[in-house]
Amino acid sequence: MLRVITCSNSFKYTYHDEQIIGSGYYACVYKGSDIQTNQDVAIKVVNKFPMKKRRKGSINGSDKEVLILQEIKQCENVINLLNISKDETYLYMITEYCEGGTLKQLLNRPENAKFKEKDALRFLYEIAKGVNILHQKGIMHRDLNLENIFFKEGRCVIGDFGSATSNTWSETSWAGTPEYRAPEVFKAREKFEYNKQADIWSLGIMFYEMLYGSKLYEGDLDSLMSIIEKNPYKVDKKGTISKESGELLKRMLENDPRKRIKIEELLQNKVFDEYRKYEEKSEILKEEQSSSPTSRSISKEKSTRKIFVKTLGLILFSVILAKLFWN
Repeated sequence: MLRVITCSNSFKYTYHDEQIIGSGYYACVYKGSDIQTNQDVAIKVVNKFPMKKRRKGSINGSDKEVLILQEIKQCENVINLLNISKDETYLYMITEYCEGGTLKQLLNRPENAKFKEKDALRFLYEIAKGVNILHQKGIMHRDLNLENIFFKEGRCVIGDFGSATSNTWSETSWAGTPEYRAPEVFKAREKFEYNKQADIWSLGIMFYEMLYGSKLYEGDLDSLMSIIEKNPYKVDKKGTISKESGELLKRMLENDPRKRIKIEELLQNKVFDEYRKYEEKSEILKEEQSSSPTSRSISKEKSTRKIFVKTLGLILFSVILAKLFWN
């Protein structure tokens, strides 16, 4: 069945019920289309009723996800929120569509029992850049795993912010996929606090899975904490991966979050030298191209247009949010 969503700013989107690209406890994600531009979009449809049971004055999960995504718009390694709408039953979150599927789907292809180390490093670097932006904005994702990393035009994009929180310094609630969950998160049941370093652990588990094609820790929910504590990660001595990658993994998978590598230091690790140099060359090339008189004139015109469109968009977006939270 074809469905049409009309947002408060008059933008319209369509999707078919059978075009599901993801689902969870309270939401389904559909491949849709922007009627105005005919561009593909992803539409997350969230059932509002399960969200009703919450403390008075608190913000429910879907509203929080909207606010968080609004904070991090226009980041190439984080999913971009395009629009929102709602009716009596559902909240609709329209985001950019990632045509390349998920990192998990790529790893599960028959030809990919595991990734080549250089590919795993590139993916890790791109994801880490997104995590760095989140942490700078005061956001902890809390559910980083291969199924929540998408491909958009060949680059990694972090998605699914249903478990995210803007409290990066002190958290005491369980969240995330168990196999990717940091040791300190398991202890949150006992009122232990954890912080954004939990995201680094999840990155480490993802990196291991990309390199070896299997999860580092597996077990039922009750036994996982004990398994992790009794089997701390040790650097691979067999030469399956480089010494540098092994050492980085060890620093990401420190059981003690205080000893775990910080995201800023991780991005400066020498294993990423090649990718940083490539980025620097790309920036120099862009600057050279934009320095010509013709490109400056075009750039000025585009910049003026962008400022106008962005200002108008922010006004419309604020109106939509106000309507959502006051209704």
